[in-house]
Amino acid sequence: MNITRITLPAFVFFLFSYTTWAQEFKWFGESPEMMKAVEGRGWDDIGFNRLPDSVESRVRPPVWNLSRQTAGLTLRFTSTSPEIHVSYAPTGNLQLPHMPATGVSGVDLYTKDQKGNWLWVRGGYSFGEKVTYKFQVDNSQADTREYYLYLPLYNGVKGFEIGVPVEKDLAFLPARTEKPILIYGTSIAQGASASRPGMAWTTILARQLDMPLINLGFSGNGRMEPEV
Repeated sequence: MNITRITLPAFVFFLFSYTTWAQEFKWFGESPEMMKAVEGRGWDDIGFNRLPDSVESRVRPPVWNLSRQTAGLTLRFTSTSPEIHVSYAPTGNLQLPHMPATGVSGVDLYTKDQKGNWLWVRGGYSFGEKVTYKFQVDNSQADTREYYLYLPLYNGVKGFEIGVPVEKDLAFLPARTEKPILIYGTSIAQGASASRPGMAWTTILARQLDMPLINLGFSGNGRMEPEV
């Protein structure tokens, strides 16, 4: 009898945990629709990069390597989901001696409330061969919200995916076409040493002005080169 009293609650808890864990998600990978929703690029068809392939031989290697990092790139989309997952493989070191992994390699999700105020969305994360984030949104009314997902400040991404439960909707928003703010400089422009991508001063400025922004900050390499 004592065994039954202990085992049944444990079984129910395990069943509930398994059902939650096994919830089916639909994933959106790198596609033409996704790439059209990425703001912060001065050229089309350059993927998650900041300079086009055509200039690789014209700029110094440090500038080229830094241009593979996604500082300032923002993915815009709408969704009805209270849960949003992100997964990708980083192309470089996860963190720096003076900067945490959440700023170097993390992503950052923001949305707006009904009054147009920006809200930061808290997310659990894991860093390794893959970086994963699980964002929880207070979306009890199942309304459609607009989201800005800021990409890493000092890392590149590959195999990027974003997922929501199969019964929920997600739609990418085309990048805005108005003239953007253009930032050029060194590490303080690229994003050092913000704790999260959304806390770099450049992204704070873009949110406050509600304008697209292109970040051409290259850490230690803002030398006013004619090629750049």
